[in-house]
Amino acid sequence: MKFLILIGGIIGFSIGLLFGWAFESPYPSVLWKSCMAAYAAGWLMKWWGGMWAKSLKAALRDSGNQDASSDDNQSPDAYPSQPTEAVTQS
Repeated sequence: MKFLILIGGIIGFSIGLLFGWAFESPYPSVLWKSCMAAYAAGWLMKWWGGMWAKSLKAALRDSGNQDASSDDNQSPDAYPSQPTEAVTQS
Protein backbone atom coordinates (compact mmCIF):
# COMPACT_ATOMS: atom_id res chain seq x y z
CA MET A 1 0.00 0.00 0.00
CA LYS A 2 2.85 2.37 0.82
CA PHE A 3 4.32 1.68 -2.59
CA LEU A 4 1.08 2.79 -4.28
CA ILE A 5 1.00 5.99 -2.21
CA LEU A 6 4.62 6.70 -3.18
CA ILE A 7 3.91 6.10 -6.87
CA GLY A 8 0.82 8.32 -6.67
CA GLY A 9 2.83 11.09 -5.00
CA ILE A 10 5.54 10.95 -7.64
CA ILE A 11 3.00 11.00 -10.46
CA GLY A 12 1.07 13.86 -8.87
CA PHE A 13 4.20 15.92 -8.26
CA SER A 14 5.32 15.37 -11.85
CA ILE A 15 1.94 16.42 -13.21
CA GLY A 16 1.97 19.52 -11.00
CA LEU A 17 5.43 20.46 -12.25
CA LEU A 18 4.52 19.94 -15.89
CA PHE A 19 1.31 21.97 -15.68
CA GLY A 20 3.05 24.72 -13.72
CA TRP A 21 5.81 25.04 -16.26
CA ALA A 22 3.34 24.78 -19.16
CA PHE A 23 1.37 27.76 -17.79
CA GLU A 24 4.64 29.60 -17.01
CA SER A 25 3.73 30.10 -13.33
CA PRO A 26 6.29 31.48 -10.87
CA TYR A 27 8.45 28.78 -9.27
CA PRO A 28 7.07 29.08 -5.71
CA SER A 29 3.57 28.63 -7.11
CA VAL A 30 4.70 25.63 -9.18
CA LEU A 31 6.24 24.00 -6.10
CA TRP A 32 3.14 24.62 -3.96
CA LYS A 33 0.76 23.29 -6.61
CA SER A 34 2.99 20.28 -7.23
CA CYS A 35 2.95 19.43 -3.53
CA MET A 36 -0.84 19.65 -3.44
CA ALA A 37 -1.09 17.48 -6.56
CA ALA A 38 1.26 14.93 -4.97
CA TYR A 39 -0.91 14.82 -1.85
CA ALA A 40 -4.12 14.40 -3.86
CA ALA A 41 -2.66 11.75 -6.15
CA GLY A 42 -1.20 9.82 -3.20
CA TRP A 43 -4.57 9.87 -1.43
CA LEU A 44 -6.36 8.71 -4.59
CA MET A 45 -3.86 5.89 -5.13
CA LYS A 46 -4.34 4.78 -1.52
CA TRP A 47 -8.12 4.69 -2.04
CA TRP A 48 -7.84 2.92 -5.38
CA GLY A 49 -5.34 0.40 -4.00
CA GLY A 50 -7.67 -0.40 -1.11
CA MET A 51 -10.59 -0.94 -3.46
CA TRP A 52 -8.42 -3.08 -5.74
CA ALA A 53 -7.18 -5.23 -2.85
CA LYS A 54 -10.72 -5.71 -1.50
CA SER A 55 -11.99 -6.74 -4.94
CA LEU A 56 -9.07 -9.11 -5.43
CA LYS A 57 -9.71 -10.78 -2.07
CA ALA A 58 -13.40 -11.15 -2.89
CA ALA A 59 -12.59 -12.66 -6.29
CA LEU A 60 -10.16 -15.13 -4.73
CA ARG A 61 -12.70 -16.04 -2.05
CA ASP A 62 -15.42 -16.57 -4.68
CA SER A 63 -13.11 -18.61 -6.87
CA GLY A 64 -12.25 -20.81 -3.88
CA ASN A 65 -15.94 -21.36 -3.12
CA GLN A 66 -16.64 -22.19 -6.76
CA ASP A 67 -13.89 -24.83 -6.83
CA ALA A 68 -15.21 -26.42 -3.63
CA SER A 69 -18.79 -26.55 -4.93
CA SER A 70 -17.73 -28.04 -8.28
CA ASP A 71 -16.07 -30.97 -6.48
CA ASP A 72 -19.41 -31.92 -4.87
CA ASN A 73 -21.14 -32.17 -8.23
CA GLN A 74 -20.50 -35.65 -9.69
CA SER A 75 -22.39 -35.02 -12.92
CA PRO A 76 -20.19 -33.71 -15.74
CA ASP A 77 -23.12 -31.90 -17.39
CA ALA A 78 -25.35 -29.54 -15.50
CA TYR A 79 -28.05 -29.94 -18.17
CA PRO A 80 -28.27 -33.52 -19.55
CA SER A 81 -29.02 -33.76 -23.24
CA GLN A 82 -31.66 -36.52 -22.82
CA PRO A 83 -34.41 -36.60 -20.20
CA THR A 84 -34.07 -39.26 -17.53
CA GLU A 85 -37.76 -40.27 -17.64
CA ALA A 86 -39.57 -41.28 -20.76
CA VAL A 87 -42.23 -38.84 -21.84
CA THR A 88 -45.38 -40.46 -23.22
CA GLN A 89 -48.32 -38.87 -24.95
CA SER A 90 -51.80 -39.92 -23.91
